[in-house]
Amino acid sequence: REQVERAAELDEQIERTDELIDEIVYDLYDLTDEEIAIVEATVGD
Repeated sequence: REQVERAAELDEQIERTDELIDEIVYDLYDLTDEEIAIVEATVGD
């Protein structure tokens, strides 16, 4: 049970980290909301 909870916590942390990385990259490339939508639609969420 503890392992399942820990795995869920790690999954959440990974998802938050991925979102943060995406935001940083979008800022670095100065992407507009429209461009971000295109990237996310192409790559997948």
